[in-house]
Amino acid sequence: MSHELRTSLNGILGIAQVFQHLPNLTNQEKEDIAIFEKSGLYLLTLINEILDISKIEAGKMELEYQNFNISILLILLKQE
Repeated sequence: MSHELRTSLNGILGIAQVFQHLPNLTNQEKEDIAIFEKSGLYLLTLINEILDISKIEAGKMELEYQNFNISILLILLKQE
């Protein structure tokens, strides 16, 4: 199922990128295409997150343990 969702959405995003390079676009058309692409990328992120949750629930996602500096993480989080 993940393949079907991502493939379809990637096709839509590809067309948006093609449209961005068309000559003689008005500013409004450029803005509309940018919104179209941004929304598609957001939807792709949501799909990926939903699929990750499904993997977690099915017990099919493996965690990768890695050392990190918590001080740097806290600084980065504070900046947001």
